[in-house]
Amino acid sequence: MVLLNNIELIESENFSFEKSEGIIKFSNLSMEESIMGSWVKLKLPEKFRKGETYFLKIGTFALNPSRLLAGVSDMNGSERKFYSRDVPVGLGKQGYSVKAEEDYDFLNIFFEDELLINELTIRLMMKKVANNHIYQVTNGLTTEIKSYPGLVIRFLGQGSNVFIDEGSKFKNTYININDFSKVEIEKTDEEGINNTLINFGTLSSNNELLIKKGCSIGGSNFVIGNEHHLSVRVGEDNLWSTGIVIRASDGHQIFDNVTGKMINRAKKIEIGNNVWIGANATVLKGSMIQDNSIVGTSAVIAKIFSEKNIVIAGNPGKVVKRDISWLRDQII
Repeated sequence: MVLLNNIELIESENFSFEKSEGIIKFSNLSMEESIMGSWVKLKLPEKFRKGETYFLKIGTFALNPSRLLAGVSDMNGSERKFYSRDVPVGLGKQGYSVKAEEDYDFLNIFFEDELLINELTIRLMMKKVANNHIYQVTNGLTTEIKSYPGLVIRFLGQGSNVFIDEGSKFKNTYININDFSKVEIEKTDEEGINNTLINFGTLSSNNELLIKKGCSIGGSNFVIGNEHHLSVRVGEDNLWSTGIVIRASDGHQIFDNVTGKMINRAKKIEIGNNVWIGANATVLKGSMIQDNSIVGTSAVIAKIFSEKNIVIAGNPGKVVKRDISWLRDQII
Protein backbone atom coordinates (compact mmCIF):
# COMPACT_ATOMS: atom_id res chain seq x y z
CA MET A 1 0.00 0.00 0.00
CA VAL A 2 1.31 3.43 -0.94
CA LEU A 3 0.42 6.44 1.13
CA LEU A 4 -1.33 9.25 -0.72
CA ASN A 5 0.59 12.30 0.44
CA ASN A 6 -0.58 15.87 0.91
CA ILE A 7 -4.15 15.15 1.92
CA GLU A 8 -5.75 18.48 2.79
CA LEU A 9 -8.41 19.13 5.38
CA ILE A 10 -11.15 21.23 3.79
CA GLU A 11 -13.77 21.39 6.51
CA SER A 12 -14.42 19.81 9.88
CA GLU A 13 -17.20 20.11 12.42
CA ASN A 14 -16.38 20.03 16.14
CA PHE A 15 -12.83 18.70 15.76
CA SER A 16 -9.49 20.45 15.89
CA PHE A 17 -6.78 18.78 13.81
CA GLU A 18 -3.09 18.44 13.03
CA LYS A 19 -1.29 16.77 10.14
CA SER A 20 2.11 15.14 9.89
CA GLU A 21 3.73 12.53 7.65
CA GLY A 22 0.59 11.74 5.73
CA ILE A 23 -1.53 11.21 8.85
CA ILE A 24 -4.36 13.54 9.79
CA LYS A 25 -5.14 13.53 13.50
CA PHE A 26 -8.35 14.96 14.90
CA SER A 27 -9.07 15.69 18.54
CA ASN A 28 -12.08 17.03 20.37
CA LEU A 29 -10.20 19.13 22.87
CA SER A 30 -13.27 20.00 24.91
CA MET A 31 -13.95 16.28 25.36
CA GLU A 32 -17.68 16.91 25.05
CA GLU A 33 -20.18 14.86 23.10
CA SER A 34 -20.39 15.84 19.47
CA ILE A 35 -23.74 16.19 17.78
CA MET A 36 -25.26 13.74 15.36
CA GLY A 37 -23.82 13.87 11.87
CA SER A 38 -20.40 15.29 12.74
CA TRP A 39 -18.24 15.25 9.66
CA VAL A 40 -14.80 15.73 8.19
CA LYS A 41 -14.11 16.60 4.54
CA LEU A 42 -10.71 15.91 2.98
CA LYS A 43 -9.36 16.96 -0.41
CA LEU A 44 -7.30 14.25 -2.07
CA PRO A 45 -3.91 14.98 -3.68
CA GLU A 46 -5.21 13.15 -6.73
CA LYS A 47 -8.64 11.94 -7.71
CA PHE A 48 -10.16 8.70 -6.66
CA ARG A 49 -9.63 7.06 -10.03
CA LYS A 50 -12.36 4.86 -11.42
CA GLY A 51 -11.50 1.20 -10.89
CA GLU A 52 -8.73 1.90 -8.34
CA THR A 53 -8.93 0.44 -4.83
CA TYR A 54 -7.95 2.56 -1.85
CA PHE A 55 -7.49 1.58 1.77
CA LEU A 56 -8.62 3.83 4.59
CA LYS A 57 -6.83 3.19 7.88
CA ILE A 58 -8.51 4.52 10.98
CA GLY A 59 -7.30 4.55 14.55
CA THR A 60 -9.45 5.91 17.34
CA PHE A 61 -9.97 5.81 21.06
CA ALA A 62 -13.66 6.57 21.46
CA LEU A 63 -15.05 6.42 24.97
CA ASN A 64 -18.55 5.61 23.75
CA PRO A 65 -19.44 3.11 21.00
CA SER A 66 -19.60 4.79 17.61
CA ARG A 67 -19.96 3.97 13.95
CA LEU A 68 -18.47 5.55 10.89
CA LEU A 69 -19.89 6.29 7.46
CA ALA A 70 -17.49 7.15 4.63
CA GLY A 71 -18.16 8.40 1.14
CA VAL A 72 -16.81 10.42 -1.77
CA SER A 73 -18.12 13.41 -3.71
CA ASP A 74 -17.37 15.35 -6.87
CA MET A 75 -15.69 18.76 -6.99
CA ASN A 76 -18.92 20.58 -6.26
CA GLY A 77 -19.76 18.31 -3.38
CA SER A 78 -23.28 17.95 -4.73
CA GLU A 79 -23.23 14.17 -5.14
CA ARG A 80 -22.15 11.60 -2.59
CA LYS A 81 -21.61 7.91 -3.07
CA PHE A 82 -21.09 5.76 -0.01
CA TYR A 83 -18.96 2.66 -0.25
CA SER A 84 -18.96 1.43 3.36
CA ARG A 85 -21.60 1.64 6.07
CA ASP A 86 -21.67 0.65 9.70
CA VAL A 87 -17.92 0.31 9.99
CA PRO A 88 -17.17 -0.25 13.69
CA VAL A 89 -14.86 2.28 15.26
CA GLY A 90 -13.65 1.59 18.76
CA LEU A 91 -10.58 0.76 20.75
CA GLY A 92 -7.82 -0.27 18.40
CA LYS A 93 -7.49 0.18 14.68
CA GLN A 94 -9.86 -0.51 11.81
CA GLY A 95 -9.52 -0.37 8.07
CA TYR A 96 -11.55 -1.02 4.96
CA SER A 97 -11.24 -0.76 1.22
CA VAL A 98 -12.93 1.80 -0.99
CA LYS A 99 -13.24 0.99 -4.68
CA ALA A 100 -13.85 4.03 -6.87
CA GLU A 101 -16.76 3.53 -9.27
CA GLU A 102 -16.24 7.04 -10.67
CA ASP A 103 -13.58 9.76 -10.44
CA TYR A 104 -13.88 11.82 -7.26
CA ASP A 105 -11.95 14.64 -5.63
CA PHE A 106 -12.97 14.51 -1.98
CA LEU A 107 -13.29 12.05 0.85
CA ASN A 108 -16.10 12.61 3.33
CA ILE A 109 -16.21 10.94 6.73
CA PHE A 110 -19.36 11.11 8.83
CA PHE A 111 -20.02 10.09 12.42
CA GLU A 112 -23.54 8.72 12.60
CA ASP A 113 -23.85 8.32 16.36
CA GLU A 114 -23.25 10.58 19.28
CA LEU A 115 -19.77 9.95 20.55
CA LEU A 116 -17.21 11.18 22.99
CA ILE A 117 -14.01 11.05 20.97
CA ASN A 118 -10.51 11.62 22.24
CA GLU A 119 -8.52 11.16 19.08
CA LEU A 120 -9.01 9.97 15.54
CA THR A 121 -6.22 9.36 13.05
CA ILE A 122 -6.76 8.78 9.36
CA ARG A 123 -4.45 7.69 6.58
CA LEU A 124 -5.43 6.97 3.04
CA MET A 125 -3.41 4.52 0.96
CA MET A 126 -3.55 3.16 -2.53
CA LYS A 127 -2.90 -0.53 -3.00
CA LYS A 128 0.34 -0.63 -4.98
CA VAL A 129 3.91 -1.85 -4.52
CA ALA A 130 4.80 -1.35 -0.87
CA ASN A 131 8.60 -0.87 -1.20
CA ASN A 132 9.47 -3.08 1.79
CA HIS A 133 12.74 -5.02 2.00
CA ILE A 134 14.49 -7.79 3.92
CA TYR A 135 18.29 -7.68 3.89
CA GLN A 136 20.89 -10.17 5.04
CA VAL A 137 24.02 -8.47 6.33
CA THR A 138 27.36 -10.21 5.74
CA ASN A 139 30.57 -8.45 6.79
CA GLY A 140 28.82 -5.11 6.52
CA LEU A 141 27.45 -5.77 3.03
CA THR A 142 23.70 -6.14 2.46
CA THR A 143 21.96 -8.58 0.13
CA GLU A 144 18.21 -8.46 -0.36
CA ILE A 145 16.49 -11.75 0.47
CA LYS A 146 12.89 -12.96 0.44
CA SER A 147 12.92 -14.70 3.83
CA TYR A 148 15.15 -15.90 6.66
CA PRO A 149 15.02 -19.33 8.39
CA GLY A 150 12.94 -19.47 11.56
CA LEU A 151 11.65 -15.93 11.03
CA VAL A 152 8.27 -14.85 9.60
CA ILE A 153 8.12 -11.21 8.51
CA ARG A 154 4.77 -9.56 7.74
CA PHE A 155 4.87 -6.10 6.15
CA LEU A 156 1.66 -4.30 7.04
CA GLY A 157 2.48 -0.99 5.35
CA GLN A 158 5.11 0.57 3.15
CA GLY A 159 8.71 1.77 3.15
CA SER A 160 10.04 -0.52 5.90
CA ASN A 161 13.30 -2.49 6.13
CA VAL A 162 14.46 -5.51 8.12
CA PHE A 163 18.21 -6.18 8.46
CA ILE A 164 19.37 -9.59 9.73
CA ASP A 165 23.04 -10.48 10.25
CA GLU A 166 24.13 -13.71 8.59
CA GLY A 167 24.41 -16.56 11.08
CA SER A 168 21.61 -15.31 13.34
CA LYS A 169 19.40 -18.05 14.80
CA PHE A 170 15.62 -17.85 15.03
CA LYS A 171 12.85 -20.24 16.00
CA ASN A 172 9.13 -19.46 16.00
CA THR A 173 9.81 -15.72 15.72
CA TYR A 174 7.51 -13.21 14.01
CA ILE A 175 7.89 -9.59 12.96
CA ASN A 176 4.81 -7.50 12.12
CA ILE A 177 6.12 -4.18 10.83
CA ASN A 178 4.20 -1.15 9.62
CA ASP A 179 5.06 2.04 7.69
CA PHE A 180 8.57 3.53 7.36
CA SER A 181 9.98 1.46 10.21
CA LYS A 182 13.15 -0.56 10.75
CA VAL A 183 14.25 -3.73 12.52
CA GLU A 184 17.97 -4.43 12.80
CA ILE A 185 19.17 -7.65 14.43
CA GLU A 186 22.89 -8.27 14.62
CA LYS A 187 24.29 -11.81 14.82
CA THR A 188 22.64 -13.60 17.71
CA ASP A 189 24.14 -15.95 20.26
CA GLU A 190 24.00 -19.64 19.26
CA GLU A 191 20.85 -20.01 21.38
CA GLY A 192 19.23 -17.42 19.13
CA ILE A 193 15.89 -15.62 19.38
CA ASN A 194 12.98 -17.98 20.07
CA ASN A 195 9.22 -17.80 20.54
CA THR A 196 9.18 -14.06 20.02
CA LEU A 197 6.68 -11.61 18.53
CA ILE A 198 7.93 -8.19 17.42
CA ASN A 199 4.79 -6.18 16.77
CA PHE A 200 4.74 -2.64 15.33
CA GLY A 201 0.94 -2.48 15.18
CA THR A 202 -1.10 -1.47 12.13
CA LEU A 203 -1.28 2.32 12.30
CA SER A 204 1.97 3.73 13.67
CA SER A 205 5.02 4.67 11.61
CA ASN A 206 8.73 5.54 11.81
CA ASN A 207 9.46 3.13 14.65
CA GLU A 208 12.64 1.11 15.17
CA LEU A 209 14.10 -1.88 16.98
CA LEU A 210 17.82 -2.59 17.29
CA ILE A 211 19.16 -5.79 18.88
CA LYS A 212 22.96 -5.82 19.05
CA LYS A 213 25.19 -8.86 18.60
CA GLY A 214 25.44 -11.89 20.87
CA CYS A 215 21.91 -11.83 22.31
CA SER A 216 19.68 -14.79 23.12
CA ILE A 217 15.95 -14.73 23.94
CA GLY A 218 13.92 -17.68 25.22
CA GLY A 219 10.59 -15.96 24.53
CA SER A 220 9.41 -12.35 24.34
CA ASN A 221 6.78 -9.95 23.10
CA PHE A 222 7.88 -6.55 21.77
CA VAL A 223 5.08 -3.96 21.52
CA ILE A 224 6.41 -1.05 19.46
CA GLY A 225 3.18 0.35 18.05
CA ASN A 226 0.20 2.65 18.66
CA GLU A 227 2.42 5.76 18.42
CA HIS A 228 5.00 7.13 16.00
CA HIS A 229 8.79 7.45 16.32
CA LEU A 230 9.13 4.76 18.97
CA SER A 231 12.57 3.31 19.66
CA VAL A 232 13.72 0.14 21.45
CA ARG A 233 17.47 -0.57 21.64
CA VAL A 234 18.97 -3.72 23.13
CA GLY A 235 22.73 -3.90 23.76
CA GLU A 236 25.22 -6.69 23.16
CA ASP A 237 25.30 -10.11 24.86
CA ASN A 238 21.89 -9.96 26.51
CA LEU A 239 20.48 -13.16 28.01
CA TRP A 240 16.69 -13.22 28.27
CA SER A 241 14.52 -15.96 29.68
CA THR A 242 10.90 -16.62 28.59
CA GLY A 243 7.76 -14.51 28.89
CA ILE A 244 9.58 -11.18 28.59
CA VAL A 245 7.40 -8.18 27.63
CA ILE A 246 8.91 -5.01 26.15
CA ARG A 247 6.26 -2.30 25.79
CA ALA A 248 7.23 1.10 24.37
CA SER A 249 3.68 2.48 24.50
CA ASP A 250 0.77 2.09 26.90
CA GLY A 251 -1.52 1.47 23.94
CA HIS A 252 -4.44 3.45 25.39
CA GLN A 253 -4.73 7.07 26.38
CA ILE A 254 -4.76 8.63 29.83
CA PHE A 255 -5.89 12.26 30.20
CA ASP A 256 -5.54 14.92 32.84
CA ASN A 257 -9.12 15.87 33.73
CA VAL A 258 -8.18 19.49 34.41
CA THR A 259 -6.15 20.30 31.29
CA GLY A 260 -7.59 17.67 28.93
CA LYS A 261 -4.04 16.82 27.85
CA MET A 262 -2.80 13.31 27.26
CA ILE A 263 -0.23 12.42 29.94
CA ASN A 264 1.12 9.01 28.90
CA ARG A 265 2.96 9.53 25.62
CA ALA A 266 5.43 6.82 24.62
CA LYS A 267 9.13 7.05 25.46
CA LYS A 268 12.14 5.14 24.17
CA ILE A 269 13.47 2.01 25.87
CA GLU A 270 17.20 1.34 26.20
CA ILE A 271 18.72 -1.87 27.56
CA GLY A 272 22.49 -1.97 27.95
CA ASN A 273 25.13 -4.60 27.25
CA ASN A 274 25.31 -7.89 29.13
CA VAL A 275 21.88 -7.67 30.77
CA TRP A 276 20.22 -10.83 32.10
CA ILE A 277 16.42 -10.62 32.25
CA GLY A 278 14.54 -13.27 34.24
CA ALA A 279 11.30 -15.00 33.27
CA ASN A 280 8.09 -12.99 32.92
CA ALA A 281 9.73 -9.61 33.48
CA THR A 282 8.17 -6.52 31.91
CA VAL A 283 10.01 -3.44 30.65
CA LEU A 284 7.77 -0.41 30.09
CA LYS A 285 8.11 2.85 28.16
CA GLY A 286 10.84 5.25 29.25
CA SER A 287 12.88 2.52 30.93
CA MET A 288 16.67 2.34 30.86
CA ILE A 289 18.75 -0.55 32.21
CA GLN A 290 22.51 -0.14 32.41
CA ASP A 291 25.30 -2.60 31.49
CA ASN A 292 26.04 -5.79 33.43
CA SER A 293 22.75 -5.77 35.32
CA ILE A 294 20.17 -8.43 36.22
CA VAL A 295 16.39 -8.07 36.13
CA GLY A 296 14.65 -10.53 38.45
CA THR A 297 11.79 -12.86 37.61
CA SER A 298 8.44 -11.05 37.17
CA ALA A 299 10.01 -7.63 37.82
CA VAL A 300 8.33 -4.57 36.30
CA ILE A 301 10.75 -1.91 35.04
CA ALA A 302 9.18 1.50 34.56
CA LYS A 303 11.94 4.09 35.02
CA ILE A 304 15.57 4.95 34.29
CA PHE A 305 18.17 3.06 36.33
CA SER A 306 21.44 4.97 36.15
CA GLU A 307 23.72 2.46 37.92
CA LYS A 308 25.57 -0.42 36.28
CA ASN A 309 26.15 -3.85 37.83
CA ILE A 310 22.91 -3.97 39.81
CA VAL A 311 20.10 -6.44 40.47
CA ILE A 312 16.59 -5.06 39.95
CA ALA A 313 13.59 -6.92 41.35
CA GLY A 314 9.94 -6.43 42.33
CA ASN A 315 6.95 -4.44 41.12
CA PRO A 316 7.77 -1.65 40.72
CA GLY A 317 11.37 -2.62 40.08
CA LYS A 318 13.90 -1.50 42.70
CA VAL A 319 17.63 -2.01 43.20
CA VAL A 320 18.08 -4.92 45.62
CA LYS A 321 21.82 -5.52 45.17
CA ARG A 322 24.79 -3.54 43.87
CA ASP A 323 28.31 -4.25 42.59
CA ILE A 324 27.52 -7.63 41.01
CA SER A 325 28.71 -9.40 37.88
CA TRP A 326 27.26 -12.44 36.13
CA LEU A 327 28.27 -15.04 33.54
CA ARG A 328 26.27 -16.89 30.91
CA ASP A 329 27.85 -20.17 32.06
CA GLN A 330 25.47 -22.54 33.84
CA ILE A 331 25.91 -23.43 37.50
CA ILE A 332 27.43 -26.91 37.80
